[in-house]
Formats: sequence, C-alpha cells, structure tokens
Amino acid sequence: MDKQEEYFDKKNWLQRLQEGSWEPEILISGIVLYGLFSMFPVVDDLGHYLKNYSLSIFSRGTTGESIVALLKTSLGWLIAGFVSHLLFRSVWAAYIGLTYIYDDQTNVDKFKYAPRFKKGIVKQLNYRKQIIKLEKISSSLFALSFLIFMNILGITFLVLVIGIGVYIWIRFYPERTDFSIFTIILNTVLITYLIDYLSLGLLKRIPYFNKLYYPFYKLISWLLLSPLYRNIYYGFIAHHKRWKVISFLVLFVMISFVAEESIKGKLRSDLIFRPHGGKKFVMQPLHYANQANGDYSDYIWIPQRTINSNILKAFVVHRSTFEENDIKKVCKFDRIKKKYPQKVDSLKLDCLKQFYHLELDKDKVNAPVYYTKNRHSDQDGLLHYIDISHLEKGKHELRLYYNFYNEEKDTTFKRFRSRVGFYKTIDKTEDKTLQTEFNDQ
Repeated sequence: MDKQEEYFDKKNWLQRLQEGSWEPEILISGIVLYGLFSMFPVVDDLGHYLKNYSLSIFSRGTTGESIVALLKTSLGWLIAGFVSHLLFRSVWAAYIGLTYIYDDQTNVDKFKYAPRFKKGIVKQLNYRKQIIKLEKISSSLFALSFLIFMNILGITFLVLVIGIGVYIWIRFYPERTDFSIFTIILNTVLITYLIDYLSLGLLKRIPYFNKLYYPFYKLISWLLLSPLYRNIYYGFIAHHKRWKVISFLVLFVMISFVAEESIKGKLRSDLIFRPHGGKKFVMQPLHYANQANGDYSDYIWIPQRTINSNILKAFVVHRSTFEENDIKKVCKFDRIKKKYPQKVDSLKLDCLKQFYHLELDKDKVNAPVYYTKNRHSDQDGLLHYIDISHLEKGKHELRLYYNFYNEEKDTTFKRFRSRVGFYKTIDKTEDKTLQTEFNDQ
C-alpha cells in the first residue's frame, strides 16, 4: 500500500468513525446521566465529611460549603447538557427515520398556505439539511458537556492537591497554620487564569506580560488537567465568533455564581423583616431533633423547642478537625497519656469536656456527659444531661464555646461557636417527671 492509498484509507476510517459517533455519544450520555442523578446524596455526604472530619481548611469558614455548592451547580449544568444532547439526538434520529419514508420533494402547495408560512415549511421539510444541522448541534452539545465535566474534574483535582499540600505542611510545621499569604497568591493566580480563560487568551497576547504569565499558566493548566480537554476549548473558540463564545462563557460563569450562592444560602427568603444576622433571635430547625428533617446542626442540638421537663438533653457534635492542633493542646493529652497509659479513655473524655464549653444563660454548665454516636444524624459527639430544675418558666439559651490553647501565654481562651434557644414550659417549683424523651441515641 503506497502513501496515497494509506492516506485515503485513514481518511475513510476517520469518516466512518465520525458517522458512527452518535452511538457511543448516546450510550455515554445515558450512562453519565444515570450516574449524575445519583450523585447529589454523595455530595451531601461529602459536605458532611468535610464539615466534621476533614482538615480545618475545609471545616472552618465556608470552604466546605463552597465545594459542595460548586459540585451541585456543576451537576446541574452537566445534567442540563446531557439531557439537551439526548433530546436533540432523539429529534435527529426521528429525521433519519423520516428520510426512509419521505423525500424532500413534498408538495406543500396543497396546503394553500400564505407565502410567508409556506416558505418556512419548505425549509423544515428539507430533512437532509435538518439532519446536518441537528448533527452539528448534538455533537457540539456533547463536546460542551464533556468540556464542563472535565473542567469540574480539574477543579476537584486542584482542590485535592491543595488539601494534600496543606495536610503535609501542617504535619511538618504544625505551629505555622496561617495561610493568608498563600491564599492571596493562589486566588490572584486563579483569578488571572480565569480572566485569560474567559477572554479567550487575552493575556497570552499582551507583550512582555505573557512571558511572566507563562509559567503560572503551565502550572495551573496541569493542576486543572487542561491537557485532557484543552483542544475542545480551542476548537470552539476557533470555529465560532469571539463575541458569541465570550458572551456564552460570561453568562455561564454568572449563572453558575448565582446558583452557587443560592445553594450556599439555601435559598434564603426575601422577607424584609426576617433577621438574618441576629441568630440569637432565630430558632433554626437544624438545632432541634424533631425539626431537623435529617439536616442536623454541625455544632449543637437539643430534642425540641419546648422543654417540659427538668432535664435537658444537649448533643454537642465532636469534629476530628480540632483533635490534633487544638484538643490535644488544651488538655496536654500526649504528656498525660504517658503518665497514665491505663486511663486513656477517661483522659480522652476529659479532654473533650475541656475543649467543648457549654453555658446556660451565661452560666457554665456542669453536667453528666457521655460520648455517643447518634444513629439519626450520623454524628459523633457528647450527650449532656443538664439539670434545668432551677430555671424559671420561659425562654432560655444554651451557648457552645470552643476552648483554644494559647502557647505563648500558656492559657486557654474560649471562642463562641453556636447557640440554641428553648422555652421551658414548667416552672422550677413544679415537680414533673421527665416527659420529653430523645430518640434512641
């Protein structure tokens, strides 16, 4: 076989692949869609893990919430993209079927429509042109959905690399946990990369600056796995007008941002007089077991809003995030464990009691404490049995603080974490047996 025959053979092979590409497209879209619809509970579980058991970079602030919101927004885009692809492919298949039954020479004069209507119908009845048009739309939607999917995968990989890097850093330098400068540098680089991405490579065309930008571009490109999908991006911007691509990208980012913020805010109500910031005036359902509906507080919760007993059960959520860097230091666990190795369990509970600090109406709580795992909320924590027989009938508040250790001053200081209000329905003089029971722990 000479070179010319080999060239045409490869060309025919490629053409056959292109013509038959719709079959794997539909198969992949169907499989991916099935997986995507089942991913939302997994993302919720991931959020729960990041909040309670991951590194502090994910549990403190809103980092974990941002990751969960980003993933849910991305899942929405992917579902929309693959559903649209299947929809257009279905119409495309319908037109393919019609070409076997009818031809493009359909007599539309018998409709006796006005010319303006007749012109549009003639165009629609040209099945071959419609098939070509739908083929382009379907293939573009599939490629675009794959591009979005790979972008999400790249962002997830970047977050994973950052998390591993932070974990290694903390392991070797546990006393240096201020990442503010690192955060500023990382955000600057990522924002610069995003501007270049949305502007279709504007920064690559700026003289001198492109030389400075190149090493950062290469590094972020690899961290975002862009070599796997870069050609799809360049294919779109090379074959479509720039203003259309830029408009689409900007619109895509804006919608994604709004959707992410909506998810993070859990679609807050627009009521004018709803107190958002003053949480001391608000009873949040997730703080009460009978109102939580599966979405329990990550800090503290009690059985219900009204307590008609002299015993209050309060569940304080224990999070592994603080174990290494905070809880051990507060109680000097490593040193005491060597001294009393036979009392490790009691020392652990004592450390937790020192770190988690409860106050009832601004008075420190001294109550029996048991470590348990709640089977409804899937949370580890401390169950407190608090005597409230001395409280008057009416509104009261339970506050949770974390005690942190200051190495320089060799002292501990408390930091407010959460509050939960309740209404006691019986007076301190009444003698009532316990009527409100927690669900089995």
